[in-house]
Amino acid sequence: TFQYSCASGFPSVHHKSFCISRTRGIRGVDENVVRGVRSHFQLLRLYEMAAECSSLWAKGKLGGEDEDTVLTNDSNSSNDTATPAQQLCYTPLRQWSNSVQSHLTAVLLSGLVGLFDTPYPYLATQLLDLTKEYRAAPPVIAVTERDPHGWATSRIKHGILTCREEYSLDGLGASEFDVVGCVERAHGTSDGGAESKVLHFW
Repeated sequence: TFQYSCASGFPSVHHKSFCISRTRGIRGVDENVVRGVRSHFQLLRLYEMAAECSSLWAKGKLGGEDEDTVLTNDSNSSNDTATPAQQLCYTPLRQWSNSVQSHLTAVLLSGLVGLFDTPYPYLATQLLDLTKEYRAAPPVIAVTERDPHGWATSRIKHGILTCREEYSLDGLGASEFDVVGCVERAHGTSDGGAESKVLHFW
């Protein structure tokens, strides 16, 4: 579907690929579209950062043994010894969520038409809400059918963010299509509600 969208001349993004002109590069492309592509890559970075941090937590490479440990960003915190990659895992919840919302809004305000694959399925709630606000026409949601075994193998290899049960919608588990909602519910239950706190919630 990404290739068809590109062939039809619609500015589109798909994971780490994009098509915004008939020629390579951004020369002559509307600046709004270029900004949208840049925000797309920021969204992808934020999502992949969350997935990587989740993996580091699961492997015990961050914080203590208690997976519910709340870490702070003050100068005395244990994050001072973290590697540059691990340092990202101490980003405050609210900051991460606000950045996602800001870049998603920028994508929808740009001239991008086709938004394919990660991270958009995981931001479905916010994407649909913002589309009603910023786009004149409702979105066309295209779902392709894949071989179940192949898809499951791919998910095992690459992983998928799912909300912990206590932070999932109505406690039903998963909520993989509502990552921001999971963050907001986790943030709302953290002690003290301090903006500087981060929490392991996946």
